[in-house]
Amino acid sequence: MISMMNPNQKIIRFCLMACMWLTADVAGVAGVVVNIPDASLVSGTDVSIDIQISGTAPSQDLQAYDFQFRLTPVVATTTLRFVDPQNESQLASAEYVLAGNSEAILNSSTITTVSTSTLSMPLPLDTLTGGDLTIASGSFVTLDTSGKLLATVAVLHFLPGGTDPNTAVGHTFNLTLVDSTFVDGSNSEILDVTSNVGLITISAASVPEPTTGVLLMAGLLAFAWRKR
Repeated sequence: MISMMNPNQKIIRFCLMACMWLTADVAGVAGVVVNIPDASLVSGTDVSIDIQISGTAPSQDLQAYDFQFRLTPVVATTTLRFVDPQNESQLASAEYVLAGNSEAILNSSTITTVSTSTLSMPLPLDTLTGGDLTIASGSFVTLDTSGKLLATVAVLHFLPGGTDPNTAVGHTFNLTLVDSTFVDGSNSEILDVTSNVGLITISAASVPEPTTGVLLMAGLLAFAWRKR
């Protein structure tokens, strides 16, 4: 005897099948996640930002990568730029994504360049391009969901001479991954990339605490004034 499904049952079955298809599709996508944290720096100074990379699956193979990051103003009339040259401190870190299997480290070569984009209103030195790969062809490192260090980027807030630093307080800039290629080490396919946008905010300089000498001098002056 064949039982017929009512319209509600058909809808429920369709929804369940659609959910299963979507779940299977997402689970089958190999990729990486690039996490750009928010940061703040005092007006007229520089700061280093650690950018992390992780796999979308418990184990994701990575053989090579290249990236391009860009700075763009959100609310700003001052300039934020990449430090040129970068110190590339990530290469000395045990948390670096290709630590122990990096051609750049093996050859003591630099992996980044700083340039100015061809946008209609670019920030000077607003673009950072870089890349690295494993030492031997066919070798790779394995990423998991906990993340590794992809890059430590240094940015500088630039103030023209004579500019009051307080005028830049509250200015904001975006740090964005605008282009990239990440290569799967097990099959040489290009991995899907997911990334966020980091927000960089200019803050006020902290007011220094009075030194012991300054406090002592103030006390002596007060004492002398009372003696008059």
